[in-house]
Order: sequence, then structure tokens, then C-alpha cells
Amino acid sequence: MKNKLATFLKVSLILIFTMLYSCKNEQSSWEKAQNTDSLVEIESFIKDFPQSKHLAEAQELLFYKKALITNTIEDYESFIKQYPISAKLTEISKRLLVLKENFAYDVAVKANTVESYEVFLKQFPDGENAIKAKAIHRDLLLKDLTPDCVFVYGFTEDSNFGIWFGKLTYAFDLNSVGVKFQNPDPKKQKVVIAVLSTKNLPKELEFGKAYLWRGGRDFIYIRDIDKKQKPDVIAQLLGLKNLGANSFGEMPFK
Repeated sequence: MKNKLATFLKVSLILIFTMLYSCKNEQSSWEKAQNTDSLVEIESFIKDFPQSKHLAEAQELLFYKKALITNTIEDYESFIKQYPISAKLTEISKRLLVLKENFAYDVAVKANTVESYEVFLKQFPDGENAIKAKAIHRDLLLKDLTPDCVFVYGFTEDSNFGIWFGKLTYAFDLNSVGVKFQNPDPKKQKVVIAVLSTKNLPKELEFGKAYLWRGGRDFIYIRDIDKKQKPDVIAQLLGLKNLGANSFGEMPFK
């Protein structure tokens, strides 16, 4: 009887010791897995302790580490889909956004067209590549620019009238005798604005500068202009090949 009791106590102590050692070893392994960049340590923990209370955390950590190593849009998107409430979601989302922006920028650069950069800037107006994209976009727009028409705004600094040169459009006016001048459509024509008045000037424009007008309040700065030059000379200096007819008009972009 005494021998059986002694054996039972011995076995019990061994089991208790084994359990305590196992718990201590599991915790040590988990701490080690958390503080390493080695995938092997994390994979070993998952393999050695499949019943661990840290198993789900370890699996997420492994997925996260692998995503950082591959650094692909696909793996970041997979992580977000599988762990939508992860504490690492903000970091992964930022990394994903950077990759998507860089990919979109590379596409724009490869195409190297006004349209490709406009698509990029619409998607990432404040991205890290936005300043470069805007500069290239401007250069492409202004490269060999030959305006269809030029509007020299202002005869004096406080004038709210200007004069149009170039390919102008007129239409029959039922309310008056003859025809009436129609403002050019910047979506269909290349329209340049030279600013020689501060009267009712939109905040996007500055006195003494010339802009490519693309409709609405979309202006692309071209260069400064000599305010002492005559309107027709300014139009020619801005690239207008044929002065054509000319018409007086008010600011077309109120």
C-alpha cells in the first residue's frame, strides 16, 4: 500500500512538473515569436503549441510578417480581408495605399500622356507622387502649345472687359440685328487667358500672368507677361498664329 501511494505521488509530481515546464516553455516561446522577424520562430510556435491560447494571435502575426516580406497589393488586401479588426490594420492600409499609388504612377509615366496623369491625380491628388505628376502634366499640356484663341483681360488695371483674338464663334442673335459673339469652349479649344486687370479677378488668377484655361476654375500657369505690350502683341507672344477676328468681351469664367 505504501509503495502504491509513493508511486502515485511520484507520478503526480512528475505530471505537475511537466505541466509547469510546458506552460513556462510555451510562454517563453510565444514571447520569442513576438519579438523576432524570423518566420521560423512563429511557425515553430504554431506547430509546437496547437492548443495554445495564443494560437490565433500567432497565426495573425505570421500572416502579417509574410505580408511585410512579400510587400504586394494582393497580400495586403488578403490580410485586411482576413483580419478586418486587426491592431495592425492601419499600418497595413497605409502600406497598401503606397503600393497602389506607386503602381498608378508607374502606369501614368509609362503612358506619359495628359490623360494618364489626370487619371492618376484624380485618384491620388495628395499622394507622394502628386507634385511630380502635376509638373509633368503641366509640361505636357504646355509643350508646343498653340492656342486657338487668346483673351487679353483688361485694358487698364481696373477694367472688367477684354479682347478676344483667334478662332472665334458667332451666332445669329434673335434679340438684336446681326450676329453675337460666343465665348470659346475650353473643352473644345485651347484657350489662353492673359491677365491685365485686377477687377473681379478670381483667386486662381494673378495680375500680369498668362494661363491655359481648361474650363470652370481650372487654370494652368504659363508664364508672366509684359504688361506694357499691346493686346495683339501679347496674343502673338503667347503662341497665337493667326489673330483672326477680334471681339470685346467680359470675363468668361465668373
